[in-house]
Amino acid sequence: GAKFMLDRYDAVTAMKDFAVSKKRDLLIEIFNKETYHPIKTEIISQLADDDDDKTTALLKKACADKEPLVRRSVLQLVKKIPAEILPDLEKLLTDNSYETIVLALVVLITAYPSKAKDYLEITKTIEGTIGKNVRIKWLEEMYMLTKDKTQLEILIDYTSNSYEFRTRVNAAQTLKQINYFDEKVMKNLVSAILSPN
Repeated sequence: GAKFMLDRYDAVTAMKDFAVSKKRDLLIEIFNKETYHPIKTEIISQLADDDDDKTTALLKKACADKEPLVRRSVLQLVKKIPAEILPDLEKLLTDNSYETIVLALVVLITAYPSKAKDYLEITKTIEGTIGKNVRIKWLEEMYMLTKDKTQLEILIDYTSNSYEFRTRVNAAQTLKQINYFDEKVMKNLVSAILSPN
């Protein structure tokens, strides 16, 4: 039951400060038997900087885990992406979880800026959730890459009352992040604040 899961979780967490070489095999063995995703994520966290082949094989496997939070944790935790798992992470650009797609886009473009165009090509038709999370992240990344005003225009339009509230909020936050503000954005935001939604 739940208590047993927590015991297993605590046992894995207790290994945090052990040398990777001492715990690697055991952690991999636990990962392969484990179904509870917080334990799998904790194992990925402890092995994230380990460049051993066995760990790389585990990370490959984690990229295809049926639990989106496990797939996502590889993107969040592995700082230096080994070339061997790059194709596995690139598959996450078409993941069935929109949150994962957004994260994959950001992480991969940051790690491999020379491939940014390819990554944007793969994701260009994905809208995402009700708040268009993938599309808006795409427009932001495309704008950062090309400084093309077209992307900016679409983001500004997304803050208008032609769009659903969450889309407007997401677009406004993105414009704030890229430090863009003009009269049109201001008018759209004022109307959003006054809107009954």
